[in-house]
Amino acid sequence: MGNKTLKLVGDITGPAALLAFGLALWHYQASENLFSFAAWGTLDILMGTCMYYACAKKESVLPIAYGIIAFFVTVMIYRNGKWQWTLVETVCLAGTIIGIIGWWRLGALFGVVAFGAAMSVASIPILVSNYHNPQTWEWWLWVGGGVSATIGLYLTRPLTLQNIGQWLFVAVSAVVTALMLAIQLWPRVWVQIKTPPPGGVFYFP
Repeated sequence: MGNKTLKLVGDITGPAALLAFGLALWHYQASENLFSFAAWGTLDILMGTCMYYACAKKESVLPIAYGIIAFFVTVMIYRNGKWQWTLVETVCLAGTIIGIIGWWRLGALFGVVAFGAAMSVASIPILVSNYHNPQTWEWWLWVGGGVSATIGLYLTRPLTLQNIGQWLFVAVSAVVTALMLAIQLWPRVWVQIKTPPPGGVFYFP
């Protein structure tokens, strides 16, 4: 598989998983926090735009695609969603303001780093929340995001400070998705280790 095909797979897999997640929320009329999807969508698009102007035009496709899908999900779940301002949204807002000011005063590369830092910090409360209340059914969402991030990291080698604008987004995504997947699946895996299912085959509903 050539790099162009591999990149296409990476650019499609993660956003497609997020779109499927949004459709699932809409189908089951789940009450999700609309602020969260809007905040992440804004960060993704700003990150992608900064990457575009920081000479990472090809790599900017993935975060912009995530941002567009996040806004689409916000619209889909608007009817049953809730507007709840949490620490995650506060960090996203602060990161957005710092990133925009830094982009304006110091250049697009600083904006990439600022938005990437905001994403990293904003992910911490989400990881903690899922640790205390894991949603095992969401595992496929994080697999899709992890595949996209892993492919992105592979294609942006070598990872140096000189090309940080190209790989920072996928690096943050890879770490967060790996941690989230471990948090989501570990309770189920641990239960099945202690009480093996018939035939010894793990099952993740």
